[in-house]
Amino acid sequence: MTEYVYRKMIALRGGYNTLFLEDAEESLTLGAGIIYPLLGNVLLRFDFAYADFGLFDNVYKYTVGIEF
Repeated sequence: MTEYVYRKMIALRGGYNTLFLEDAEESLTLGAGIIYPLLGNVLLRFDFAYADFGLFDNVYKYTVGIEF
């Protein structure tokens, strides 16, 4: 898994889960995130992730959060 963060605001993520496991369904994962400053030390955060599960449906994950 790897992550690249640009100016502490935009993150791009990617990886390959279960790379060396023979019968695993989960494989490619991709994601992105945005951090938006609101007031002072309060940050609004949006994250999205995609995971390929082979025979099963693909999985999409969304997260919205506030950090302080």
